Amino acid sequence: MSSLTEQTRKVVQQYRKHWQQGDLGGILSILHPKAEYITFFGAKEVRAKNIANYVKVALPSSQLDYIYHDDLRVDGDVAISTYSFVHTSAITGKESSCRGCDVMTISQGKIIRIHEYSSFSEVGRTEDYNGREKIALDELRISRVVDDVSEYLNQQQPYLNALLSLDDVVGATGYSRNQLSYVFNHVFKLSFYAYINLARVDYFLANVNEHSHIAELSSDSGFNSPTTFYKFFKKKTGLTPKAYIKKVLTNKN
Repeated sequence: MSSLTEQTRKVVQQYRKHWQQGDLGGILSILHPKAEYITFFGAKEVRAKNIANYVKVALPSSQLDYIYHDDLRVDGDVAISTYSFVHTSAITGKESSCRGCDVMTISQGKIIRIHEYSSFSEVGRTEDYNGREKIALDELRISRVVDDVSEYLNQQQPYLNALLSLDDVVGATGYSRNQLSYVFNHVFKLSFYAYINLARVDYFLANVNEHSHIAELSSDSGFNSPTTFYKFFKKKTGLTPKAYIKKVLTNKN
């Protein structure tokens, strides 16, 4: 076995270890500064500046039942790594299986090119994946985006800023506008605008009491329009704010 082949094997084995551990930093540390991915979604090319985001979305999470590599073949500066895993969707509860391989090229002890050849299938699912493929989303990646976006919105509460936009969430999470729009519309089943305003209503409900000043608290909740506030409050509760305070809070006490 040549020294180049052995060096390639060690780099790829380290890459696979980082991948199985979900270690984004470890993966990025062994990627060449000019590295590129050719993804299995329509042979889309991911350039170096976008690789961190792509890998972040693709890394395995707790929803993976198991992940393993069947084989590793190495010749000189090229390695072929085959793998399989089963994933249980946190969204649908359905199991999906993936089989594929990565063809990797090594340069100066770093991975400079990864070409993915994979298939992702879900038992009993007939949905057309064309739309999701164009924005590099499958069930596994969707679960990761949902987790990250939910954590960001719940912990940071950016919706309290009346000027919050989808671009702000893009900048904070690192996902693309198309990926986030897909999650809001197809997973949360709400537009970004509706989701954020209903989150503001939830904040209002969590903090309101019978002595609250409605206009002041609605402003603190992120609303800059009384009309929008009343619209989404009634959509959420079926009542006006005054009626809610009288019927729910006053009677409760």
